Amino acid sequence: MKKADNFDAGKWLVENKLTNQSRLDELSSNTFKSAINVSKERGTDRRTYKLGELYLNQFIGKDLIGGKITNIGVHSPQQSNYRNIAIEVTKSIYQDSGYNKGENKLIKDYIYYDIDNDLFYMESVEIDRKDAVVLAKIALKINPDSRYKETGKYFKIKGY
Repeated sequence: MKKADNFDAGKWLVENKLTNQSRLDELSSNTFKSAINVSKERGTDRRTYKLGELYLNQFIGKDLIGGKITNIGVHSPQQSNYRNIAIEVTKSIYQDSGYNKGENKLIKDYIYYDIDNDLFYMESVEIDRKDAVVLAKIALKINPDSRYKETGKYFKIKGY
């Protein structure tokens, strides 16, 4: 009986990787997009964004375009006709002049991916190959048949 008294169900679930996150990772992209549509129909924009954060959280903390991904979510407002992913990248910029000279300043930058048109709104910006790979993985998580399977073809890669 002592073993049963010390049993922690939550700890057992985590140790055996049976968490909500593991279930979300098992979702197909079609199921995820259907969930976005249902959430949009119900007008639960915040829930849609949160669902996107959970589904795409494996990308949080990844290096991207001179910073790190600090937030990622899905926008699909009820009163609009678009669905996109907003990727928030936080960069640390050294201040070399002015009042804050010698300090680092955190700057947030955003990259948007249009789910329906399979398009990143930054194709004219030169990026490193490793950044293109991260962006392609995000697109492929949502659209397995994305044109971004060919990483170098649709991004402007530095040095190519």
